[in-house]
Amino acid sequence: MPKTQDGAIYQETQRLHQNAVVRYLVPVSSLSSVILVVAVMTASGQSAGMLALVFALGLGLPIGLMQLPMFTTVTEREIRVWALVFFRVVVPIERVSDARAVKYNPLTDCGGWGVRISRKFGWVLNVSGDRGVHVHYAGCDKNKSMLIGSLRSDELERAIRLAADLPDAELSQDAAAHDGVPPIGA
Repeated sequence: MPKTQDGAIYQETQRLHQNAVVRYLVPVSSLSSVILVVAVMTASGQSAGMLALVFALGLGLPIGLMQLPMFTTVTEREIRVWALVFFRVVVPIERVSDARAVKYNPLTDCGGWGVRISRKFGWVLNVSGDRGVHVHYAGCDKNKSMLIGSLRSDELERAIRLAADLPDAELSQDAAAHDGVPPIGA
């Protein structure tokens, strides 16, 4: 795989607005809420300036939040995921023991999109879609795992496997029996 100028084997940027649920529900619910608040404020005699402020914040804030990014980078030394501005994970590549592209249900497997903890995947970092890479790695005191959401999960898996010098992945019988998720340590 070709490297970028900064030594990355793989880079991906996703935005929250790529998620169809967010793209359609957030504007509708924001507009409904703003209309309701403006109606109540108008009835109570609020100034036009205050109404304009509420309207601008009520629509501008959700639209701004929809632009929040998730950056995923794989180098020969580490996997870096920066999710939704406030959450960063760096996993040294020598600690990675497995990486598998998976298809999952964001609602039932992970409780939705964003930064979550799941029994099935450990840390979950996703902003859109239903595909990602389940990564197993050694933590300070025990084995850990995380799911990195990706619109290009097969390519992300190959990059991690290449950097970590893992053999090519073939879905085993055990993984197939667990909905494409290999058991920890497999």
